[in-house]
Amino acid sequence: MDAPQFDALSKTLSSGESRRTVLGALAAAPVLGGLLGLFAGDEAEARKQRGHGHGVDAEKKRKKKKKKCKPDATAVTCNGKCGNVVNNCKKTVNCGTCPCKPSCAGKCNGGSDGCGGTCTGECGANQICDAGVCHTCDVCQSGCTFDNVRNAARLASKGDTLYICPGTYTRPDQMSEVASFEVDMTVVGSGSSDTGTVLDGGGAETSLVAVEINDAKVTLRSLTIS
Repeated sequence: MDAPQFDALSKTLSSGESRRTVLGALAAAPVLGGLLGLFAGDEAEARKQRGHGHGVDAEKKRKKKKKKCKPDATAVTCNGKCGNVVNNCKKTVNCGTCPCKPSCAGKCNGGSDGCGGTCTGECGANQICDAGVCHTCDVCQSGCTFDNVRNAARLASKGDTLYICPGTYTRPDQMSEVASFEVDMTVVGSGSSDTGTVLDGGGAETSLVAVEINDAKVTLRSLTIS
């Protein structure tokens, strides 16, 4: 910048001219004009970068935004199913009432099939029917845990239910009872007929009791004591 240019620039700055006039004067100076060109280029590049940054942020936000799940048709979700079913959007869909499937597994005469019906039939070997349900016998003539009632009762715990298969059960020896109960429990036989469960203490031929209950609450059901 030579002396006349410097004087002209000083006058422009001191006169309060507009910004455009000042910039024009500066641009007229070779060195400062070059610097202004650099500054202008840097500013344009900065604006470009800022604009690019905003575009990237907007793109990220669009990617992060979850797509709304479109549920499958009810017919697709419920195909071959019933009751409450979770669809592809993790929503519960009511697919109608499931048809009842009756079952008599483990049941016997008078038992419920689970669908309002009644089961028929007998229980398997070494089992007895009680209230429509088959129970494995604890005591039977052979093949059970016990073959006499006295030992089964002696080893029972409070609250147990003792199931006795059909048969006639006598004293283990001439001086013992057929059974002696000392804890609260329930004893269930296979029936009170002669072909059911009979606890035979010898009847009137002996003065010894057939069954003894010592300070316990014992329920005896479906059996005969003689």
